[in-house]
Amino acid sequence: MRLINVILFKKFAIMKGLCALAFALLSVVSSAQLTTWQYAVPVDITENSGSNLTNWQVPITFDTQTPIGSGKMKLDGGDIRFAEDIAGVSLLNYWVESGLNTTTTKLWVSIPSISASSTITVYLFYGESTATSLSTLSIFNGPHSSTDSVSGGTSGGAANCQRGFRFTVNEDVLITHFGKSDPLGTEARYVTLFDYLSQNIVEQYQVSAGVTGVYNYDILNQAFWVNQGDDYVLALHSVTASYYFGTSSQIGQHFTYTEMKYCNSCNENTFPISTLPNYHYGYPDLLYYTRNQVSSQPTAVTGAEVRLNALEIADVAICSGDSATLNLLVNDSTGGLIPPFTFLWTPSSNLSCTTCQYPVASPTVTTTYTVVVTDSVGTLDSAEVIVTVSSALPIAGAGNDTTICEGNSVTLNGSGGVTYLWSPVTGLNDSSLANAIATPIVTTTYTLTAINGCGTDTDDMILTVNPLPVVSSTDTAICPGDSVQLLATGGVTYQWSPGASLSDSTIANPIASPMVTTVYMINVISGAGCVSLDSLTVSVDSVQQIIAATSKDTICPNDSVQLNVLACEPYMDDFESGPGAWVSTSLWHLETTLSNSPTTSWTYNTGSPNYNYDTGTNSGLLTSGTIDLTGSQPMDTTWLIFMGYYQTETIGTTYDQRWIQISTNGGPFVNYVQLSGETMLTWHQHQYDISSFNGNNIQLRFSFNSIDGVLNNYWGWSIDDVEVSCNGIDTNLAFSWTPTTGLSDPNINNPVATPTVTTTYIVSASIGSCSSTDSVTVYVDTSNSISIDPVTSFCVNDSVQLSVSGTPGQPDTSTWTYAWTPANTLTDSSAAAPMAFPVVNTTYQVTVDNVCGTYTDTLTIVVNPVPTANAGLDTSFCYGLDVQLTASGGVTYLWSPATNLSCTACDKTTANPPLDMMYYVEAFDSIGCSSMDSVFVEVNGVPITATADPIAICGSNDSTQLDLNNCSNNIFFDDFETGNYNQWNTGVSYTYNVVNTTAANGTYSLEQNGSGGFYGGLNYTFTPDTPDYISVYM
Repeated sequence: MRLINVILFKKFAIMKGLCALAFALLSVVSSAQLTTWQYAVPVDITENSGSNLTNWQVPITFDTQTPIGSGKMKLDGGDIRFAEDIAGVSLLNYWVESGLNTTTTKLWVSIPSISASSTITVYLFYGESTATSLSTLSIFNGPHSSTDSVSGGTSGGAANCQRGFRFTVNEDVLITHFGKSDPLGTEARYVTLFDYLSQNIVEQYQVSAGVTGVYNYDILNQAFWVNQGDDYVLALHSVTASYYFGTSSQIGQHFTYTEMKYCNSCNENTFPISTLPNYHYGYPDLLYYTRNQVSSQPTAVTGAEVRLNALEIADVAICSGDSATLNLLVNDSTGGLIPPFTFLWTPSSNLSCTTCQYPVASPTVTTTYTVVVTDSVGTLDSAEVIVTVSSALPIAGAGNDTTICEGNSVTLNGSGGVTYLWSPVTGLNDSSLANAIATPIVTTTYTLTAINGCGTDTDDMILTVNPLPVVSSTDTAICPGDSVQLLATGGVTYQWSPGASLSDSTIANPIASPMVTTVYMINVISGAGCVSLDSLTVSVDSVQQIIAATSKDTICPNDSVQLNVLACEPYMDDFESGPGAWVSTSLWHLETTLSNSPTTSWTYNTGSPNYNYDTGTNSGLLTSGTIDLTGSQPMDTTWLIFMGYYQTETIGTTYDQRWIQISTNGGPFVNYVQLSGETMLTWHQHQYDISSFNGNNIQLRFSFNSIDGVLNNYWGWSIDDVEVSCNGIDTNLAFSWTPTTGLSDPNINNPVATPTVTTTYIVSASIGSCSSTDSVTVYVDTSNSISIDPVTSFCVNDSVQLSVSGTPGQPDTSTWTYAWTPANTLTDSSAAAPMAFPVVNTTYQVTVDNVCGTYTDTLTIVVNPVPTANAGLDTSFCYGLDVQLTASGGVTYLWSPATNLSCTACDKTTANPPLDMMYYVEAFDSIGCSSMDSVFVEVNGVPITATADPIAICGSNDSTQLDLNNCSNNIFFDDFETGNYNQWNTGVSYTYNVVNTTAANGTYSLEQNGSGGFYGGLNYTFTPDTPDYISVYM
């Protein structure tokens, strides 16, 4: 419901009208019967204040998820009803507040009265698939306005501002509408309700445009309660107009006014923090309802579900003097009633018993009997049965013969019986009704059988169906300046409209010459008075230049190709070929660590290794090249589609803004849509209709702006797979492809072509005398073949990947099947490109099957032996000199490492390493096979140094570490003690004990025994006396 254009002094008239509506609804529903509802739930309502209450609203919490899930209740809750009684006679008004299909649905029911401190039971009904909702707010008191009589002032105007007022809620109220008055304009404006303490938005709605100086209201998507004692600010936002405030502080009786609140140069989401006491900005408004107030509100408790209509009994007909058994069926299996049962029949006259399930009735006149069934827990249900008493045979009356027009219906008038049966049943809504509705499509003779307790009788009636006039013309299209003949038949009088562009609007076949697309209405009356109303559209359209296209240019014999007619060239870029025409600024870059397909995306972040955008205040633009939409017509549909991935500080729109901007024909970029709210860290497809840009050249721009400059350690924004679709070809055109050979249909825009030879297809698209042509050539390659890609050289113990190439006419290789032999030296003999590892000369054969045929090729791989590399014998030389190394066994050589070699790509090289070195040489033969050998070069006479740490020991338990640097694989001897001569090995730590009869004081020397003899001079003197041990590491 929407309340529009209500001036301030008339608001109470609207409220009065709504109250009248509430009374009308209650009056209507009070006479309803819930005989077809299947389920009821008792609701016990208890009065808690000690007061007698009338017309009271009671909240109820109910689980609707269970009955909706089991198919008992409609998904929209449209079959919810409340009644004072289980029979559903006296209905009650109700309102569904929220939570449908949850376990805590909030319902309200209005009860007529409840005595002090008492409990009453009402019933909640559901289970009627054809019912529609009667939920109404009229059970509450209202609507009320928050700004009862505030008028405008003349000061305080500002653009881009929020103006509003702060108020406190005096009692719980239900807010249903936001409204506004426009003192200076008629634009749609945001009305926002803020929580005063948290400054958060409670509700916001853009109220539609109205009339200057007149309040208009829009209903909210969801009504909501605000609670007694809460503090709020209601504000109206303006972008372009200046707004004023009045001096009145009056406010709705259920609120308490505090002060005026405002902000300048702000948007609709900004909380107005500035204050202007003793003023009231009355132009935003809200409508609300209240509930009746009492010290302690009534409470409601729901009981167990009851299955209704558990009783079944059929009406019976008897002849005067006869009897009939009343067969009452109790469906206890439905869960409605729990046995055992008691029965009470009324009236008791002419019944064999009144407390049994199957009494015998012998009435002398037609009688309605009522039975009340009580189950073992006191649940009641009732049913009625009519016993019709007849005194003579029926006299069937089928009614007079009747004539109708095709498509119409007529109510048949059967009489003379208690029950009836019409035949045939064709065209009848219910053949057992005396007044069945008949809608036959041809003339039909209906026979009525009338039945009573004494017998049957039949009668016939003929229902003649007169055909309707026919409009033979269908929707068509013409070129500007062309004409087309319209045609209708079967009428006596014809009336076409509009008639201005017709040769004669009163004949069956006028000539239409519209200048613009026109819908013609036709009213045709036949001789029998049947009226046919119909319409057809004559589209006036020119033909843009079409583009003939094909799904592939070249095919092989037996292959097919899809031809198509396009209005423009589609655009797509997956960024795999680099930036192309895209231009980026700031942090936008091509990113390969994250993409939608296959490996590259445009991404706004700092890149490797941090992948965030924590650079403070920053923004960047990613701009496309020109995209041509000049071939797209206004009626075509053009989509912008792209994949997006993001992680930012917030999903909102204030910070880290992500915009799509569009430039038209080189003009400025304008904001088109702002992205927000998608789930982070997952790819989303975004799709926008940009058909409004058809006929122009455009550029796309993706704009990222962090706004606040706060450091944000998040991924940022990625864009991939940008597409501008171009699916707008006018299907009203008449298409003609030539030649027709090999085409599935030459008169559609997208036939399938299966030519046997290279063919150029010419397509023409026309409307009347307007036409456009284009052509496309499909090449048929009849010289198809496949070949195994050559292997130039192969060495023993190597492997190589085999592959197959085909001529251009062959289709996509994904449809090929392969069979390679021999299979024993292949990784997979059915793969397109298996790895081969032959050890002897081998001829491989592959057989390929595809839509073009079966093809075979062979390839022989010669397995070449490897040369025997020889780097020579291990050698040595004296430090400071050099030695020549000589390789053999190959044609070319490569030495490594290159350190201290005179050359590396030669057979002979000079080496002078400062230390012992292992050199390697790889020998190659003439076809590239190779092997490797090594030679050890020993360096003699390398200067060595000796160190000790520490250089002195301080006691008998102290020690020092001796270290020899640059020593080789020589033999070292100690002379720590006269007569003691030990052999040491290099690279090992030794500890020598000097606890003996010889004083430990003195100088100890370490000598090297090499090819040049003994070398001394490495002497260290240790004190004090008698150290326990000396450690030496070599």
